[in-house]
Amino acid sequence: MREYRRNKMEDIWHWIEDCSYFPKGKNVVRLSTKPLSGVFCHECIRRSRIKHWCEGRITTQRMFKMVS
Repeated sequence: MREYRRNKMEDIWHWIEDCSYFPKGKNVVRLSTKPLSGVFCHECIRRSRIKHWCEGRITTQRMFKMVS
């Protein structure tokens, strides 16, 4: 399965085999949400501003309320 990473301040994701801070043009996907396939590495999860995640498209605000 591919791994995706999101640039810190932009809606840019790219699949990676090892974590790189600069996406390569051929691997870039421009989306406002996480792609349906692929996963983040732990560092990418920490650094990303995820608007939606999981197959159910749960927003981070709803997730926070569910955890609280």
